[in-house]
Amino acid sequence: MVNLEQIAIEKVKALTPEQLQNLLLLLESWPNQTLQTGEAIADPTRAEAIVNQWLSDNLPDRFAAGEAWLIESCHVWYVPIELTYPSLGSLGQVGEALISAFSGTLLSVSEVASIKQAGAELYKTRQDDLQAAVS
Repeated sequence: MVNLEQIAIEKVKALTPEQLQNLLLLLESWPNQTLQTGEAIADPTRAEAIVNQWLSDNLPDRFAAGEAWLIESCHVWYVPIELTYPSLGSLGQVGEALISAFSGTLLSVSEVASIKQAGAELYKTRQDDLQAAVS
């Protein structure tokens, strides 16, 4: 079983100072939030769609959002970013994103260079599988 709270703690530790400041501002504003119906993201597919839109704007087509997990204690969706191929599906995780469950705001996302590097390394380890799928 995946410990989502431990994952969240590790992700927060890895945030840049700017990302951490944005997260702190969001946390401070929660008590004052008055949500109207439809503003909150209760569906993981909506969180995944937000990440997929960011990916399509910033990366090539082999990257996609994985299955989103709600970290209830933080009201944040954790969305893994995966390297995917049509013939094999997901090859593995290469990054992650955090989405506000209140507003749908992209709070944090792995750096593009980091995602590309992790994708290239994962591709190398699965190159035989990819070639076999094409053959």
